[in-house]
Amino acid sequence: MYGDTSRIRARSSALRTASETLRARAAAASARAESCAWSSAAGELLRSRVRSMVADLVHQARNLDAAADALDAHVHAVDEAIARIAAAGQAVLGASPAMAAGLALGTERAAAVLR
Repeated sequence: MYGDTSRIRARSSALRTASETLRARAAAASARAESCAWSSAAGELLRSRVRSMVADLVHQARNLDAAADALDAHVHAVDEAIARIAAAGQAVLGASPAMAAGLALGTERAAAVLR
């Protein structure tokens, strides 16, 4: 099999899991900071810094989602290319043995490029 995308799919899934983890940690930190009964300028400064940290974590989670989306788009493009190569192969296989042999070589070269 050429153009195996299983490792890319696994990486995309791992990025999405990391994104969810960041969002969960951000939500937990935000909830703890906002429920803090500390009423003073220092308490408000703490909450403000936590809000800033939470915003950064959410931004990083979005970046992870975007990276996963890019990997998924690449996987989709590879899958489409493989399908086109297979369809062309089926069309040529009925034509002649010499053309089929040439297609097999071309398919192997295309697969090397897609990896």
